[in-house]
Amino acid sequence: MPEGWSIEEAEWLTAQDSQPWLELLAETTTVLPSLVARLRRTVGPARTAALLELSEARRRGAAKFPRSDELFFTRKGVEQSTDVWIAAWKARRFRDRSSTVDLGCGIGGDLMGLAALSPTLGVDSDPVSAHFARFNAMRIGLKARLRTAQVEELDPWEFDGWHCDPDRRVNARRTTRLQWSAPSDFWIDTWRAALPHGAVKLAPAAELPPNWHGVEREWIESRGECRQQVVWFGDLAWNSGLHTATIVPVQGEPCSFSGLPDEHSGRSMVTTGREAACGPMPRYLFEPAPCILAAGLTQSFARDVDLEWFDPAPVMLCADAPRRHPLLQSFEVLEALPFDRKRLIELLRRLDGGTIEVKTRGVRVDAMRAQEMLRPDGSRPLTVLLLPRGGSTIAVVARRLDLQAETGGLQLNSNPGP
Repeated sequence: MPEGWSIEEAEWLTAQDSQPWLELLAETTTVLPSLVARLRRTVGPARTAALLELSEARRRGAAKFPRSDELFFTRKGVEQSTDVWIAAWKARRFRDRSSTVDLGCGIGGDLMGLAALSPTLGVDSDPVSAHFARFNAMRIGLKARLRTAQVEELDPWEFDGWHCDPDRRVNARRTTRLQWSAPSDFWIDTWRAALPHGAVKLAPAAELPPNWHGVEREWIESRGECRQQVVWFGDLAWNSGLHTATIVPVQGEPCSFSGLPDEHSGRSMVTTGREAACGPMPRYLFEPAPCILAAGLTQSFARDVDLEWFDPAPVMLCADAPRRHPLLQSFEVLEALPFDRKRLIELLRRLDGGTIEVKTRGVRVDAMRAQEMLRPDGSRPLTVLLLPRGGSTIAVVARRLDLQAETGGLQLNSNPGP
């Protein structure tokens, strides 16, 4: 919701009087000016703005919450909230807590996961967010207590564990520095001193205060992106002193890997892997999951699954035997050639290329231009990897080992180099 809206609008949205209007907006694909004018005449400008904002937030929240059409969000709340799959994964570590507090609960993404496994109090300084969090928990059949308060107003000794999501948008500016968040690292350290068993949700790129020793840092991926970093303290740190990378799929089981980060994992693999500029092309190429890269675990993970570097710049790994792992994208190399438009089109035609996925890694190639020049007309799904090698760009035509059945079209996945 826009800043400045009162708790009265939030309470009206969760009351029965607003439900017919919310149902009407849910069925409307395009909000016409005539509908807005009708709403303004009937419920007033403030409530009209509230209805439109919630309707749009529910559409945006559908990717995070399967029942978003029943829940209540602020714009900021749905953007910053943890999705249901990550929330359930994190809540597992709180299962045995006699009482948990969720500090900065927002609209209740993590709160709903925690409340499903342990008695939980949600706390937020924003009364609108706290009101929505209470109703969201009720809508999915959970009992969670809610309190509108600042962190400094609470007593840590009332609880057995805590989860904190610091507000990183203080004074309308986004920050990755914990000292500028609310609560700041000072208040988090105060809670740690009184109650060591806790967790802090941070941005993936956030750096930690130098005094946070012996913690576990977990980078969690969901829906194709690394979504958050969680710092685990006390008994909740199941892998103290290590980094953990976790992928939490919408369907299927989560998968984690823990190890020492690359700067502490011993001899660099760059010196032991095969040279990217020369030598035979490997039979298989592998790209680590975003959470592995964010956690700085490429070397530890590659050693664990017995892979070599292909090229460290775009972080591609290789082997002469297949690997199937949830934390890897795996490709069987069919042919490789210097990047040349005509030769690549001829090769794809010869290989019966149909659905073509284009991935650019570490090279300056325009993905849209690649899309225009590779027009699939065959039946075989293939991947074209445009990679650096020996100071130039090579085109690797490969087959995904984990490819799902797809039909038609051309997909782009670009990550150009510096």
